[in-house]
Amino acid sequence: MKKIDEIIEKVIEPVIRRNEMELVDVQYHKLNKWLLQVFVDKEGGVGLNDCQKVSAELRELLEEMDFTPHDYFLEVSSPGLDRVLKKEKDFKKFLMRKVKLTTYKPINNQRHFEVKLIGCEKGIVEIEKEQGECIKIPLEEISGARLVLEI
Repeated sequence: MKKIDEIIEKVIEPVIRRNEMELVDVQYHKLNKWLLQVFVDKEGGVGLNDCQKVSAELRELLEEMDFTPHDYFLEVSSPGLDRVLKKEKDFKKFLMRKVKLTTYKPINNQRHFEVKLIGCEKGIVEIEKEQGECIKIPLEEISGARLVLEI
């Protein structure tokens, strides 16, 4: 069975594209109450009005869909400067940027990396460590990746 956030992603993506935005991530989880977080982006960045507009459209769509028996809060926001990288297109978009990356299994006795992203082709992410060592990691072996805020 598919995870509920994957199902939601397929349903809401057309709404986000129609608003000339990109769906970055969907997270459905319980804190004190259930929370559905939708992270969107667009060229030049996302503003409050963008989030409000998409939120109103998604709320109506999700109410019709009735995807959960739980009450939940819907939060639509920008992915932030330390945005999550999940899909191959995300990794390609941010080449030559510094990322924090975690793998499911150790690679060279290491699971956590803070490295430069230097390539991504055919499901293989290529990173460069500070010492100049390059490592290729299949995308499905990456448990999490985020941009590093560089000032």
